[in-house]
Amino acid sequence: MDLSIVYEDDFLIVVEKPAGIPSIDQNSLEEWLQKFYPSAQLVHRLDNDTSGLIVAAKTEDTFNKLRAIWKTPQVIKKYTALVLGKTPLSGEITTPIAHHPRKKKKMSLGGEKARPAHTTFKTLKHFKNYSLIEVQITTGVRHQIRMHMTSIGYPIAGDKLYQKQKHKAQDQLDLNRYFLHLSFFQLPHPVHEKIMEWKSELPKELCEILKKLI
Repeated sequence: MDLSIVYEDDFLIVVEKPAGIPSIDQNSLEEWLQKFYPSAQLVHRLDNDTSGLIVAAKTEDTFNKLRAIWKTPQVIKKYTALVLGKTPLSGEITTPIAHHPRKKKKMSLGGEKARPAHTTFKTLKHFKNYSLIEVQITTGVRHQIRMHMTSIGYPIAGDKLYQKQKHKAQDQLDLNRYFLHLSFFQLPHPVHEKIMEWKSELPKELCEILKKLI
């Protein structure tokens, strides 16, 4: 597995996950890390077809400290995404999200067992049929960004699972992944508490897509 290490010390490691690699389970990023660091645990996950920064703890104590602050304002996560349609300059979505009652691979909006979900976005650039946006989430519900952006009519480019039929017809980029990349992380170090920041540039395949839209 060819991975780029963004940061590493005795307590944690930050890597760039390519699209197409699962975060956990067999042949996963976590499994690969554990070959070198047997106690390593991912502090969070990305969908298989989402790329970007992943933070892993090297010790159980580090993992517990990071998980304790993960859903607090101390942790800032920003994604870069390409969506269908012309988005407003900014927006906020707070619709709760739950597991789909019948389809295991999908999530759904609302319901008694729905979890709180908070997403904000700002528009970076408009193209003819697409918008490039920066998305920030303060919660970490499965498929949150994909669900929330679809719910307001701006699905993620390449996301065939949640795009409606009209969106599938409009999405002509022929992506074999989602245009969704975790590009920025900020959090206090779990030991010395210094504020740490990491950035990740868009991978080559997504940069090529943007060139086609210009």
